[in-house]
Amino acid sequence: MSCHVRTSTHTHTHTHYLTCRLKRDFFRLDKDIFLVNVYARPHNSSDHSQQSVLQSGKEIINKVEEDINDLRELGEVILCGDLNARIGNRTGMVMHDSNHFVPMPEDYSPDEVSPRFSQDTMINTYGTHFLNLVKNNQLTILNGRTLGDMTGNYTSIQKQGCSVVDYFATSQTVNRDVNFMKVLDFTPFSDHKPLSMELRCKPMKLEFMRPLEDQYEQA
Repeated sequence: MSCHVRTSTHTHTHTHYLTCRLKRDFFRLDKDIFLVNVYARPHNSSDHSQQSVLQSGKEIINKVEEDINDLRELGEVILCGDLNARIGNRTGMVMHDSNHFVPMPEDYSPDEVSPRFSQDTMINTYGTHFLNLVKNNQLTILNGRTLGDMTGNYTSIQKQGCSVVDYFATSQTVNRDVNFMKVLDFTPFSDHKPLSMELRCKPMKLEFMRPLEDQYEQA
């Protein structure tokens, strides 16, 4: 399957993110799907000063937003990862969105606002930037509004307290094909709970697919 999933790594001084492309032909999708996995260091990182960490976090989220804006021209987007962004129960959607009074691009679909629930009621700086990112790119946050996580379960449990800082957010078209999104139990490998999402796609005709290692290309 490796020849049908292409990856590229974008590295920043303090934060990293990885982009994978799921090829529509192999997965029998209408469009390619770009999976963007992000990590942003927390505000209280001991490796750097408070100011430099805040700047790097803001910069990486802005850079991810720029890349997602470009990727949306090529296919659909799934954004996931540990953004250390706390957004309370904010919807991440444009309230009272409409194209009845202001001319909008033909491919623009107004947000159909749906409520979001979260066990975490706090909002931080990273959260504000994350909300701008999903609004500007019309991504739907799955946490707290999707089968499997209707209550917005905590994803990080620390000595200092609990929070929701790990997310899945998808393009509107992808959101219609999400079967569920779950916050799983702890593993020995992290102090964050893993997230799992199941995406519905057409049955693959594996007899016609011949993944060859020599066809693998870096994105």
